[in-house]
Amino acid sequence: MPARRHKPMTRTRSSVAESTQRQGFAGLRPSVARVVSEEAVGLIAQLAPELEKILP
Repeated sequence: MPARRHKPMTRTRSSVAESTQRQGFAGLRPSVARVVSEEAVGLIAQLAPELEKILP
């Protein structure tokens, strides 16, 4: 089976994803790590109200 490739989110990030895919996460540039962490924080912020409804 052919290896699955992630869909590039944006044109600018697709080239970043291609370069980091070859290097692996060890070669992540700080700017890329910052973008990833900011997106993770954004997702958590969106989910927080839902979690508060579920949790007592």
